[in-house]
Amino acid sequence: MGATEPLIRPHRKAAPRPGIGAFLASAAASRGTLTHATFNNPVVTADLFDDPVMRQPEILAANGVFDARSLARLYSSVVDGPLRTSSPTTVDRVRRRQAHGPDEVLVDQPTRFATVFALSSPRRPMLGRGSFGHDGLGGHLAFAHPESGTTFSYLTNRAIPDPTPHTRLWRLLSAVAAAL
Repeated sequence: MGATEPLIRPHRKAAPRPGIGAFLASAAASRGTLTHATFNNPVVTADLFDDPVMRQPEILAANGVFDARSLARLYSSVVDGPLRTSSPTTVDRVRRRQAHGPDEVLVDQPTRFATVFALSSPRRPMLGRGSFGHDGLGGHLAFAHPESGTTFSYLTNRAIPDPTPHTRLWRLLSAVAAAL
């Protein structure tokens, strides 16, 4: 058998964008800030997970390794359709708002969290009310919107250190919303 191409692509570095991305990068580099403590204990960068050893342990909120199709399929377990495994009651429980307000780690960006997942917010728009999922380092976003039966997963191999959706993601979300 010949050599096969690796399934996991390494991340490519990207500079913080002006505005909140640069502000977040500055806070992460400034000792004494909650942002610095969060992103530097240990130091977390996207390329850290290019090492297969870092994908072996379960590191909460850090090393979920998926392709976009698999992640969308995971979220399909909560919307009507052949892959549904969670009851509507369970879905309502896990998306019940638990916290809302400025995020002290992400330099006061507005955030909303449910029991397990993040909720739609100005920083993480998804498809609006009823959506729940999570974004990730580099501009990733995956979510479910049970009311429309939609799951969405956008992953990139360029880690954009910015806590807000970038232009390409906004365009994709707008196209999905328009198609519904």
